[in-house]
Amino acid sequence: MSIQKKVTKLTKQQSEQGKFQNMYYEVQLPYFNPQSNSLFATSLLNNPSLLNIYQQAMSSYLQGYYKQAIFFAEKLLCLSQDSTALPYLVFLLGMCHFANQEFSGVYNLFLKHKLTQGDFAVLGARALYSNRQYEMGIEILQEETSSQSDWVRGQCYEALENKQLAVSNYFECLQKTPTNVRVFQQLVDSYLISSDEKENLVQQIQLSSDEAWLKDYYLSKTINYDIVNSKLADHLQEEKRKIVQQLQIVDKVETQQLKPSPVRSPYIRKEEIPIQNDLIYVALEKKNNIDILNVKAKKAYYNYDIASAYDWSLKAIKQDPLYFEVIPTYVSCLLELEQIAELYYCAHNLIENYAQNALSWFVVGVYYFSTKKYEVARKQFQKSIQLDQHLIYSWIGLAHSYAIQDESDQAMSIYRSITRQFPGCYQAHVYIGMEYLRTNNLQTAILSLQQAKDINPTDPMIQNELGVIAYKQKKYNEAKDYFLNALVFCQNSNHKIRESALQNLGHTFRKQKDYKNAIQIFEKCIQLNSVSPQIFFGLAFSYHLSELPNSLSKAIHYYHKSLSLKSDQTFVQDMLSKALQEAADMGLSEYIN
Repeated sequence: MSIQKKVTKLTKQQSEQGKFQNMYYEVQLPYFNPQSNSLFATSLLNNPSLLNIYQQAMSSYLQGYYKQAIFFAEKLLCLSQDSTALPYLVFLLGMCHFANQEFSGVYNLFLKHKLTQGDFAVLGARALYSNRQYEMGIEILQEETSSQSDWVRGQCYEALENKQLAVSNYFECLQKTPTNVRVFQQLVDSYLISSDEKENLVQQIQLSSDEAWLKDYYLSKTINYDIVNSKLADHLQEEKRKIVQQLQIVDKVETQQLKPSPVRSPYIRKEEIPIQNDLIYVALEKKNNIDILNVKAKKAYYNYDIASAYDWSLKAIKQDPLYFEVIPTYVSCLLELEQIAELYYCAHNLIENYAQNALSWFVVGVYYFSTKKYEVARKQFQKSIQLDQHLIYSWIGLAHSYAIQDESDQAMSIYRSITRQFPGCYQAHVYIGMEYLRTNNLQTAILSLQQAKDINPTDPMIQNELGVIAYKQKKYNEAKDYFLNALVFCQNSNHKIRESALQNLGHTFRKQKDYKNAIQIFEKCIQLNSVSPQIFFGLAFSYHLSELPNSLSKAIHYYHKSLSLKSDQTFVQDMLSKALQEAADMGLSEYIN
């Protein structure tokens, strides 16, 4: 091929790529500004009858009367003889078909008129995606390079479970259009990217000074403000020393034995990304904007501050009871707080208004899960997944419904599916590790928990589970270090994970025969939960083993307290009998009576 022909072909391709852009704007412009100089407006002005039909079509479309809009748009296309106006009329009719969910009609219409470039390709691909014809959607977008085409192509790849290409296209879309909030939310909220990728994405997004508030919003969705020190090891040692002081542990605790594994997370950043506190963002925050409330609720929930998460999400729900973004957090809080009546109302409200939405059936599943009807809950989660296979909450709920009934194989299979489909979700790795720990497969449990720790090193549950494994392996100093880590990461929380880590720390001191510190820890546990038979047993057992003054009488007192809260504890009954016998042998009958 000659150089001239090559240049001609290249020029033609470039002009074709720029063809049929901004069609949504061009098609609607004559309705709002009939005197504009656009080709389409000029064509309509030359024919008043067609202009009237066009106005009827657009008015119906904007008011949501899509069938009526289709009627007028079809007549307009039939009557028009102006080839210049033809693409705009075809696109208008395609818009109306799409809005009326007649997806096959959109693609067939464009194909009939041989209009498959630019915005025609994008709208056609959106229709094919909605019709679950994902391969055809990708094919029609082969020659397209706009940000919208990247977005739709990414959706098609995601539906085909090709996460790598989906993420690649979403990244391309955000590079071209950084204000595409929906794509950013899809990447972050659907756990499609790892922590490193979140960090890199936020750093790469370039926004103007007028859009600084949007950058703050992006940052707020990816950064954990409670822990922002780039030197995690130093930060941990300092915080652990504070925890030791708060717990009034008598002797110095060795906290330098373990160095945390290298972290790859936006929560502990190599370079701090400062929030700009843009005036618009601050104003939205003061006005309790619903999206900002949602971000705060999620952040509080993942920091195990359930009470605050509930308060933030409830404020959002009061603004809009059907605000889908906050509902998973709101429902999770209700489950944690055992607010079954409120959970029932939420589920009923969603089913009544959105019976075909996957999230509605997820909430119904959570309600049945809260009432311990796990088989029924499982069916609701499965129905939710059938409606939307990308709703991660339903997958996790389904796995939990098996795990709680000790059906480990099914639960593990689903957890593994979650790790494949949602690579940024560390919780699935945690649950896999917990299942392995439950079956005493300690080495494999460590591998899963380390994977979770790589994604999010600041989750106290991960640290607590690693501590339990070290405890089982009789590596008590290592276990103690993990439990202190967990206490650092949930120090502002009243969640049961704090109680669990503190109680485990007490048992670790007891195993090391450091009974004074063990007793100190268990007494702190009682301040968190004064009706736990396990805590009172731990305190009683520590007193029983120690040689502190009046330790035997205190042990007997706390054994009784533990049994008063739960009477069917065989080991506690045996230890109480032994303590009473020892007291009798020592002639301490006055303490027994």
